[in-house]
Amino acid sequence: MAKEKVEAPKAVDAFGEFEMVNQGKYDRAVAIVGNTDDKRAILAAYDSLGGYIRYQNSKVMTGGFWDFKNKRPHENPAPRVLRRQAAVVEETVEVAEVESVDTPKRGRGKKAEETEETE
Repeated sequence: MAKEKVEAPKAVDAFGEFEMVNQGKYDRAVAIVGNTDDKRAILAAYDSLGGYIRYQNSKVMTGGFWDFKNKRPHENPAPRVLRRQAAVVEETVEVAEVESVDTPKRGRGKKAEETEETE
């Protein structure tokens, strides 16, 4: 019995060589960002939803574009790519380069210090 070769799912959209595969999460990411041509913002929102991102036919690990700790996009994303090598049970992780886009810097405003109210 011959095994059937399963084709990889087609990409819904791409930012450089980073492909977004899940249509439902892509639509939600576009709704979050709004109707814009900023693919980097869409990719960050897509990553925040846990969408499947592919780079050169390898999986990009979740959290490369979205900072889950600070709940905002990474300023300098360094996505990690999971590479599987045929006939070897070994996985390697490498950092992929991202195109630089001139985006306005967000100021880091200081939160007002809470003061204790005395009665």
